[in-house]
Amino acid sequence: MTPLHLAAVKHKLNSAHLLVEAGADRNALNEARQRPIDLCGNDPPMKALLGQNGNEDKSATQTRSITRDAQVLTAAKDLLESTLVPVTAAEETIILACQKATDEANKVEKAKTDEYSEIQRALSEHKRISDEFKDVITQVEEYRNLLAMNRDNVSNMGTTLAETQREVTTKLQSKRTANAEKRERISSLDQRVDTLKNEYESVTAELEEIERKAAELRKRKAELEDEIERTEDESTTLKDKERSESRNETDIAVHEESLQRTRTLIEKGDTSLNSLQDSTSNRLLSIGMEYANFLRKYMVFVHELCDQFDYKIRTMENRIEEETRNYDEVSKLRLKMDSSKLTALIAEYKSNLARFQRRKDKVIAIQDSLNSDFAIVKQLVGEFGRELEPLD
Repeated sequence: MTPLHLAAVKHKLNSAHLLVEAGADRNALNEARQRPIDLCGNDPPMKALLGQNGNEDKSATQTRSITRDAQVLTAAKDLLESTLVPVTAAEETIILACQKATDEANKVEKAKTDEYSEIQRALSEHKRISDEFKDVITQVEEYRNLLAMNRDNVSNMGTTLAETQREVTTKLQSKRTANAEKRERISSLDQRVDTLKNEYESVTAELEEIERKAAELRKRKAELEDEIERTEDESTTLKDKERSESRNETDIAVHEESLQRTRTLIEKGDTSLNSLQDSTSNRLLSIGMEYANFLRKYMVFVHELCDQFDYKIRTMENRIEEETRNYDEVSKLRLKMDSSKLTALIAEYKSNLARFQRRKDKVIAIQDSLNSDFAIVKQLVGEFGRELEPLD
């Protein structure tokens, strides 16, 4: 693409006019084989300029003033600056090269017009600058292609980033869904725990009610047994004394019917009591066994405490005996103290001995209490046909 093509695309009429006057080819073709007039669009002045006959006298053009050449370079520099916004060191170098060419052309302008050799040199320099300018335009085109490729790469990166963001969003949504399900599961478990607690309280209350009814039934059973015994005694007495009397026989029959009803009630009470006993005996046996195991472990701990206090008591007794035996000789020499200090030391040992003995007595009292509790548990478990080993 030539500078004239760029001027046509940017609609720079003055720049195109100067380039045409400088001898730019109006029929030059770019990479798409287009002339400058094909790129100016609907621009009548530009079309009129680019459509003129380009067969002017080249020698007349070369005799134009050096000032016109400088104007051409200035126009080319303006055109390049309007095309690029320098963002790199390479682009800045291009603009500086154009500025240098313009400055040199301005210097050439000061030469005398009758100095033909100087003019020839200036024209040669101008041709060199034009060639450099064409190279610069080629570099600009390559830079534009590179910029377009970078834009495509950025677009592809944006697409990849959007896909990655969608994947991350999908994973995050799945995580949120899983967390929500876990929270619902935790909530349901909490509700289940509350339900089980309420059921436990209900069963406990029902068990207490059953135990209360069992106590009432036991009491009623004892009363019925007493009544049966009294009735049987009365029946025997009546049979012995008034066997021949019909009235007494009638009374006996009435009492027997009453006794039968009483026995029926007792049998019903026994049935209820047996069912209640079956439902509670296993629980009582389990509690008794657990408590017996606890007492056994606690007794081991108590024995360990007793052994510790026995050791401390024996130690204090040995020290007291030693200090008392050597009261007059060894202790005074070894401790280098008077008798009052030695007496205080023995008193301190005795105080420690008394303190350890008191603590041991407390532990022994606890041991006796454990033995008493174990005897009760053993008796309770024995009622269910189970035998416990001795506690010690």
